[in-house]
Amino acid sequence: MKSLNPKKEDLLLWFCFFALLFGPAFALFSEYSYNLEANPDILSYLKLAELDFNDSPVRRYRFIIPFLSGGLHILLTPLKTIQPWDFPGPNFTLGLSFLIVNCSIMALSCLVLLKWLRVQGLNFWIALIAPLLVLGSRWTPYFAGLPLVDSLYFLVICSFLYAFATGNKRLFILCLLLGPIAKESFVLFIPLFFLFCPLSLIQLCFWLMISGLFNFSLRYGIDLMAGLDPLESYVADGNHIQHIPGSLTRLFSFHGLYELWSVAGFFNLLLALALIKKYRSKFPAFRWDIMVFIGIIFSHAILSGELARMLYLLLPIFAYYMSFILSSLFEVEITRPSDSLEF
Repeated sequence: MKSLNPKKEDLLLWFCFFALLFGPAFALFSEYSYNLEANPDILSYLKLAELDFNDSPVRRYRFIIPFLSGGLHILLTPLKTIQPWDFPGPNFTLGLSFLIVNCSIMALSCLVLLKWLRVQGLNFWIALIAPLLVLGSRWTPYFAGLPLVDSLYFLVICSFLYAFATGNKRLFILCLLLGPIAKESFVLFIPLFFLFCPLSLIQLCFWLMISGLFNFSLRYGIDLMAGLDPLESYVADGNHIQHIPGSLTRLFSFHGLYELWSVAGFFNLLLALALIKKYRSKFPAFRWDIMVFIGIIFSHAILSGELARMLYLLLPIFAYYMSFILSSLFEVEITRPSDSLEF
């Protein structure tokens, strides 16, 4: 039988990830309470999809997924006639549009994560555990099934890890441009880029300047078009510092342990093998480059005040270590030595 070419293989894998995610995400989409006061993020992104920028000064610039969903919503409007009688959300077809867009992006993130681990020299079946880890997280149906934009930020992070590993400059530049639009806290990764980057120092500084100008222009244009104060958003971003004391209190408590556990669930038991001397040697050594990445993700969590939701961004690192552990436990050959991220 003729084997699939790489592009068709990638498309098939993407479709499999999409299919595995769509069911749990749809279940959440159709049963969620949609308490917009308790979860104002949803209201903000629903408004953005309808080109209403007069909402949160923090979230109104994260427009890519809302715009894509709003466009799809126009195409799906005829489906209004077949929506359920008791849908709990404010707009069935718009919510369905967010569901389809977010599932597509999360499936693409899973594919990029798989390809990144394959670049590390891991066996396909071992590397496949990484997207399954993502799909099995309790947060993935939440990000895919509701009108949220976290999926794009997760894709950007997976993509720049892959760009580092492969030296793909175009992909890395695309991440620099999209990252701040996906979430403003992307700027926290800048120290990592100066340490590990497929670009030269001059190229990196140039593209960081272009990214800054591009995103500042977008923000200013949105504020100007909506008649809003441009300084309001920067003040709101700075106010995230107020979350630090509460976040640290929660992190160093039993509730903090629960939030850490909830990201990967029972997959945490594999990392618990590090406590057993017999298996300790099977773990790839921690390197300071990985520690920088982990530190940046923890800074995301502490500044945002939503620990588990931000610690979800550690899943690529978790998957990396878990894949090497499984390779050692099942004595699967790694095609080239790698004891750290290929930054």
